[in-house]
Amino acid sequence: MSEEKNLDMEALVEEKKADGMPDYTTLYHNESRVLAHKLIDLISTHKEDFIPDSLEKDADKIKVQSEANADFGIEFIKILSQSSIPADYATLCIDKMAESLAGLSSFVKGTLSTHENEILSRTYGKKNYKGKFTSELVTVGEMLLKVDSVREETGGKKEDFYDDVK
Repeated sequence: MSEEKNLDMEALVEEKKADGMPDYTTLYHNESRVLAHKLIDLISTHKEDFIPDSLEKDADKIKVQSEANADFGIEFIKILSQSSIPADYATLCIDKMAESLAGLSSFVKGTLSTHENEILSRTYGKKNYKGKFTSELVTVGEMLLKVDSVREETGGKKEDFYDDVK
């Protein structure tokens, strides 16, 4: 969007605010937040329907799971129908939950990756110029010596390490 159009849009927003027009963005996001909370409650109540056994093989049980999942969806549609959210924004609450879950997933992955890196760095025993452990300064020779010593400490068998690289 050009800067001129952006300024026109900002002027339009200011004009609407001056006319007493409500801030729909805030209204929709606030309503979506409330709906997300209601959806979390619904999920909590119907967690077996929401996340069914994906390993189920029995056709009759799969059919029952599908019907329960449809019933769950209908329950949520009822909740949506009792709200003031416009249809075009009905899934905004789900988007908010997806963003939160993605953030939680990133946090967990990042935390585990950091801990794994710390274990590796401390195992090598190398420190940077600030005196902090780091695996970035380990040479290939040091790595080969370390893997030999760790193998020896843990039984000395190369074949007991799971390696799916073929």
